[in-house]
Amino acid sequence: MEAGDPSKGETKFEEDIKSPFSVLYSFSTTQEISSNENLGKLQDAARLYPDIPGKVIDYTKEEEIKTVRGITVRELVIKGAKFEIRNSPKLDSKCALIVWYDNKGDENKPVAVEFSFKYGDENENYTLKMAQRAYDVFQILQKLTSWVDPESDTKTAYIYGLS
Repeated sequence: MEAGDPSKGETKFEEDIKSPFSVLYSFSTTQEISSNENLGKLQDAARLYPDIPGKVIDYTKEEEIKTVRGITVRELVIKGAKFEIRNSPKLDSKCALIVWYDNKGDENKPVAVEFSFKYGDENENYTLKMAQRAYDVFQILQKLTSWVDPESDTKTAYIYGLS
């Protein structure tokens, strides 16, 4: 979806890799809105993303927006860690730990946890050595068996109850 005001929105293409080595691709567009913005009906979302009417089958502007399966999560994102993915010129990979808590569940027990790292080169100078280093880090993380659940679901699968 394209943001109605491109200066307020950011569209990105992502490649997610899930254990053991499954690749998932996605596009997403995010934009900041005020805390008092009403998002109760499809027409409210269409103000932010004007191409919704052409992409939603049987679009009805008065249709209410509901949470999937009634689940609302609280997301905690811990950022700041990094590792060097290339040394000349230097390029660091940025890491994050994303933790989801079900608002109706135990506030101290996460329902999903994801470790993420990303790197980007503005000149798109991605070498074989860089890709190999990223792959090596991913493989090393898989060996942390007390931290990694190879049978885990993605956050999307959790929300949609696909497990």
